[in-house]
Amino acid sequence: ETGVFGSVCKHDIPLEFTSMILSGERYKYPLAVIKVLTEKYGSNINIMYDIGCRFKRALYVYTIASSFFKLERAGCQVAVGVFHSYAHSMSCQVKNNPRYLESFGLVDGEGLERLW
Repeated sequence: ETGVFGSVCKHDIPLEFTSMILSGERYKYPLAVIKVLTEKYGSNINIMYDIGCRFKRALYVYTIASSFFKLERAGCQVAVGVFHSYAHSMSCQVKNNPRYLESFGLVDGEGLERLW
């Protein structure tokens, strides 16, 4: 094991974790966690990830080939956590900062940072 990938709800309550084995932080870990979350809680979720702008593209690529199409139908949005968004370009901030997107409210997306 080289690390742990996890998720929390908007109230920062830990939900799911998976062990990272040898390959570093790749998209397979968030995709695996999202798959488990959608099986447990349904597809009506929003996702915040430090690299949400890049992950959004990967999510839609995998949507075609798997059950992730349910997310798109349910109106799933992907954003970059507030703290991390300021390290991104201005155009990325406008598109992916949860402060500018509907349905995120005042959630900052940094719950895992506080948990670690």
